[in-house]
Amino acid sequence: AAEALVATKAAAEAELAEALGRAQAQHGDALAAERAQAEAAAKAVEEAHSSALKALETERDDALVAMAQLKAEAEREMAEAVAKFEADKEAARLAAVEETQARMEGEVAEFKRLYVKESALRKRVHNELMDLKGNIRVFCRVRPILAHELKQGKEQSLNVAEFPVDNEIVLARDDVTAN
Repeated sequence: AAEALVATKAAAEAELAEALGRAQAQHGDALAAERAQAEAAAKAVEEAHSSALKALETERDDALVAMAQLKAEAEREMAEAVAKFEADKEAARLAAVEETQARMEGEVAEFKRLYVKESALRKRVHNELMDLKGNIRVFCRVRPILAHELKQGKEQSLNVAEFPVDNEIVLARDDVTAN
């Protein structure tokens, strides 16, 4: 019986090995088919991934070009804005200078007008002062006593000016100068 058992065991193992071989053969074909299918699917995924990667790289390159264009446009707009700002600033400065110049010219004209007015007033006041203070005016001309007057010995001809009060003078006239 032990031999029978060993034989049965050996037969079962052989049958198992044969079934395993058949299963492997059957499944090996299925496994190979699945492997081929998996490899085809992996290749399709790799190709899809590769094409998606190429699309992303193209999109990235397009985005970099677009970004460079936007940067160039932004720099151009910034340069235009700076130039406009500088032009506006210069225009404002010129307007301020012109306004200051116009105001100063008005002030100069006003000062000239005031100067002319003040000069006229100063001249008038000076003339009044001279009239009040007294100009040196010639009321008579004094000449030396002539020789024939000395020979005549007229005392009147020798003493022609009298000073009766301070700051007052009285002049005498003779018959010759009475006219």
